[in-house]
Amino acid sequence: LMAVKEEKGLFENTVLIVSSDHGDWAGDYGLVEKWPSDYSDTLTHVPLLVKAPGNKAGHVVEGPVEMFDLMPSVLELAGLSTTHTHFARSFVPQLHGEAEDKNRLVFAEGGYETQEPHVFEGRWNLWNKNPEQDSIYLPKGKLQQEIPESVCRTTMIRSLNHKLIRRTAGQDELYDLENDPRELENLIDDSGMQETKSDLERAMLDWFMKTSDTVPVGGDPRGFPLEK
Repeated sequence: LMAVKEEKGLFENTVLIVSSDHGDWAGDYGLVEKWPSDYSDTLTHVPLLVKAPGNKAGHVVEGPVEMFDLMPSVLELAGLSTTHTHFARSFVPQLHGEAEDKNRLVFAEGGYETQEPHVFEGRWNLWNKNPEQDSIYLPKGKLQQEIPESVCRTTMIRSLNHKLIRRTAGQDELYDLENDPRELENLIDDSGMQETKSDLERAMLDWFMKTSDTVPVGGDPRGFPLEK
């Protein structure tokens, strides 16, 4: 594809983005695959490479970004704008060499509630009907059905140096990423980390309050008359 782009003289005006929707343990922590309520960097910190017209070659953005930042970034690169409320940030200025926001907090959420076994990866109506099926995902699916708390609703907040993971069931986690980049020492109950924990919890609540409900971008003709 890139060869054809170059052959037709289109390569320089082409935007090329390489990334992933999630990572994989691939043997880290003695595990394989992934898990709905795990937010280790192994699963959440993915590559993001961008080649676009006007890029500053070799520029590395060290500040955190979120995957949905791709949406406004691609639209801006295409000369378009959004027409709905969103909370993503375009990273096009950083592609041109501007400094990133290293103090930015990023978030991730997922998992299921225990009353939602029909959406677990191991759907009960599939493996219960055929428990001997030959699938590498069968043990994972059965575990989710047998211990639903293991895939409970989970939210992560991360800065460059700290990460807090809150769960509706099970163990919460807090990590000092500067001194423990592999996330091996959970500091959730550490007396010296309680201020950091409180700050991140407050920021997480603020994020939920700001993003959980939005109003339409356009006016509502059912209310006051619109200006003409």
